[in-house]
Amino acid sequence: MAISENFELIQNNIEKACQRVKRDPRQVQILAVCKDQGPEKIRQVLDLGIRLLGEKQNPRGRIAYAVFHRIKDRLALHRQTAEK
Repeated sequence: MAISENFELIQNNIEKACQRVKRDPRQVQILAVCKDQGPEKIRQVLDLGIRLLGEKQNPRGRIAYAVFHRIKDRLALHRQTAEK
């Protein structure tokens, strides 16, 4: 499934869930988790208007840092560690 199709499905699910609980869907924020995706896929997410991103790696590392200059609102970074 293409990123744009998946995003549309997610938005529709949010709309339906918000209608059920009488909540404004504009209060819901979507956090796109990049994981090991390359710059092209991240650009596709940014082109959809998503500006809240999570990344398990330092964006200066494997993922091209230049992609992240378009994120004006937020950049959520969280370094994951394996449970022992």
